[in-house]
Parts: sequence; structure tokens; C-alpha cells
Amino acid sequence: MFCAGALILFASTWPTASFAASSEMIKQWNRAGFAAYEAGSNQRARQWFARAARTGDASARYNLAAMHLRGEAPQVSRGQAMRWLQLSADSGFAHAQYMLAELLSTGRIMTADPTRAQRYFELAAQQGHAQAAHDLGLQYFLGRGVTQSDSQAAHWYGIAAKAGDVAAQYTLASLYERGAGVERDLRLAVQWYAAAARNGDVAAREKAKYLTAKLANEL
Repeated sequence: MFCAGALILFASTWPTASFAASSEMIKQWNRAGFAAYEAGSNQRARQWFARAARTGDASARYNLAAMHLRGEAPQVSRGQAMRWLQLSADSGFAHAQYMLAELLSTGRIMTADPTRAQRYFELAAQQGHAQAAHDLGLQYFLGRGVTQSDSQAAHWYGIAAKAGDVAAQYTLASLYERGAGVERDLRLAVQWYAAAARNGDVAAREKAKYLTAKLANEL
């Protein structure tokens, strides 16, 4: 079974449908759904999220999709999962856009479509979703669903790296080290290897030491 990401509590700011519910009421329904979920009452959680989702709330739609994908909704339905996920993603909700992109990229649950995956990775990345930016960088690095481009890979890895994604920090460092997609710059390579090392990447720490010594010898 596909394991979707954790449910999130988010008060949507997107316009809702012409449903007689205030934004504060929708927040309360989302909070009630999350509280029920945390208490282990999946049926009550689904009911609260469904009430908020029917107003057009993107976060509630995402949570409903996640419950179905995790097998936690009463009467689990893959079709319902994809319906709610698509609606949430098309409302501009970055978490839903990323999840949909991941499913389209891997071919889990639905037919793989690298081109559509790239579109949703980019939509999420443009909103600052670090993992989406990393995965979009990987798409360009491998030429999967897009024309291969080291410069585009470096661009998106850079966004993810600045957001603290350790894998992106290491990969960006390697691009600077090799001069792939960016001008070769060993000092920036050391900077990003060091950032990855601070986030626990052991190999990055060794690379930072090696390049630091190399730069010192070149002086």
C-alpha cells in the first residue's frame, strides 16, 4: 500500500465555493478533523474533513486524499483519493501538488507520466516546497520528463539547498565542484558540502575537508 505523507493542519486561504461557511468555521472543522484523527477516530476525522472539503478547502481535500491513500478512511477508495488530491492540487495547495507529482513520477497508484509530474513538481517548488524543488532538480539532472539540463538542475537544487534539503546541498556542491550547469567554483562547493555536513551527511564532511585542503595548497 502506498504510504502518503502525514496529515497536516492548515487553514486554507484559497476562495471557497459559494458555501455558507466562514473561514473561521472551516478552520474549526479542520481542527476537529485533525483532533479526531489524532485520537484514532478515522471515521469522525473523515466526516469533519469532508465537511470542510465540500466548501472547496484545499487542505481538507488533501487530508481526505491522504486518508484514502493510507487506507485509513472508511470504505477506502483509490478513485476518491485521486479525485480529492487532484482538486486540492489544482487549487494551488503545494503539498497536494507534490504528492500528485510523486505519484505521477513513480507510477504508484496511477500510470506514470513524467511530463505531468514535472508540471506539478514545478508548481509546488515555485511555492517553496523544498522536496519538490529537489525532485524537480533531479528530473532535469536525469532528463526525466524534461529535456536534460544541468543548469536547470542546479537552479532547482539551489532552491532546495537554501531551504535546508541535505541531498540538494550535497548535489549542488558536486555541481559546483565539477562545473556542471554552473561556473566551477570550489569555494561554493566547500560551502554547500559544509552545509550538508552540518545536516548530518558524513560523505559531505569528507568532501569539504578534501576541497578545503586542495584550495589551501593552491594558494
